[in-house]
Amino acid sequence: MGNYTVEENEGISRPSPLQAERDWKFYAVPVIFVIAMGMCLISILLPDESWSEQFMYILFWGTASVVSLAVIYIYGSEFVDQPKLVHTHARVNGAVMYDTPKTA
Repeated sequence: MGNYTVEENEGISRPSPLQAERDWKFYAVPVIFVIAMGMCLISILLPDESWSEQFMYILFWGTASVVSLAVIYIYGSEFVDQPKLVHTHARVNGAVMYDTPKTA
């Protein structure tokens, strides 16, 4: 699919062109989902003094889990790392030859 070749010092002395900086929101929403789901399970498993208070905890953390999961589902393509393919070059008899995509 791609024709990118990794160079010797890539990622050490110079950044990889496939690496992209991610904003905090790409990490925050999945973390919120994991914490909310864990708290919802804890609220279900551990009994509380009153039934209504436990129901409110389950309702709150369940809603937080569903909302954060819905955000991840709706904006799913934003959370997936989509690297860009980079054309490489090869040396043939001292000349630099660039790979070009073939068109039909």
